[in-house]
Order: sequence, then structure tokens, then C-alpha cells
Amino acid sequence: MKAGETSGPVQSGAEFLLVRVEERRPAHMMSLAEAQPQIERHLLAAKQQKVVQAWLAEQEKQAKIEVVH
Repeated sequence: MKAGETSGPVQSGAEFLLVRVEERRPAHMMSLAEAQPQIERHLLAAKQQKVVQAWLAEQEKQAKIEVVH
């Protein structure tokens, strides 16, 4: 699509979307300095998720669950 064009309905799951391209920018390679904040956020989120999953697994091991009918 070119800048200013709008697509017809595009189905996404149970929804229909209309997509409009406002502008096109030339592609460029990000420098490490530009990418570093994004990389740090991504790595931090991954580490946090890993720690939470380990904590949950430990809690599950320590839990005493009794099912009473």
C-alpha cells in the first residue's frame, strides 16, 4: 500500500479491520545506542518472567492441596 491508501476489510480472528497507511519512512539500521533501551526492556521482561515462573513452581511444590468431596 502507498501512503494515504486504505485497505478493504481484513479479518483478524472475529474482528474486521481497516488499515490505512499514513506515511512511509525509509528503512534504516538502528545503531546499538538506539536499540539498547529496547534490548534492555526485552531482556528485563524475560528475566522477570523466568523468576516469577520459578517462584510459582516452588510454591506449587511446597503447597499442600487436599481435595475434599
